[in-house]
Amino acid sequence: MRAFAALICGVWVAASSAFAQSPAPKVTPLLQESISGLPDKIFVTLSMEWPVGAALLRHTHPGDEYGSVIAGAFMVKIGSEDWKTYHAGQSWHVPAGVVHESKNDVDGTKTINSLIVEKGKPLSQPAP
Repeated sequence: MRAFAALICGVWVAASSAFAQSPAPKVTPLLQESISGLPDKIFVTLSMEWPVGAALLRHTHPGDEYGSVIAGAFMVKIGSEDWKTYHAGQSWHVPAGVVHESKNDVDGTKTINSLIVEKGKPLSQPAP
């Protein structure tokens, strides 16, 4: 789990730095488990603390992402849709391969992000 934690944190922090000149979110891995009946997939859950000004610009994931705001408010733009602000208690879903971006402008914002991804693939990829 420790190696996985380092990989996940590195991927998200590098993505944050590469995507934008903004503060990086604090990423805490909570769970990595195989999915019954799908040996090539894993389920990943992350706790993320978002400083004001933190952003992840256009990117994709090799599997579905599910996010929930547990404190504050968080903005997500999925595909060609308009930006949507999610408040504590609200959730969103991004299908695999769909370009999306996110940002925070509220102090104290925390999210839980869960992903279903293929084993051996990067957690996220920058999108043009």
